[in-house]
Amino acid sequence: MAQKKSYSELMKASAMSRQRQKEHYVLDLYIESLFFESFLQFHSDRLMYEIDEALVRGDVSTFQSKAKEYTEIQKVLCS
Repeated sequence: MAQKKSYSELMKASAMSRQRQKEHYVLDLYIESLFFESFLQFHSDRLMYEIDEALVRGDVSTFQSKAKEYTEIQKVLCS
């Protein structure tokens, strides 16, 4: 025979459930932020390589476009 929980037990369980949901939400935000920053850092490194290659080739238009992209990514990373 199943035991019925008292009102106070049900309220405690509900409060704990809400607390766990909040903790999971914060953890999800942290993971998303970490992923986004890692992605931007990878993209930044790749752009730096492409800028270097454009300089070696003497390709001014590619250098300018990649340098502009790099500047925008750095603004986001440093904010």
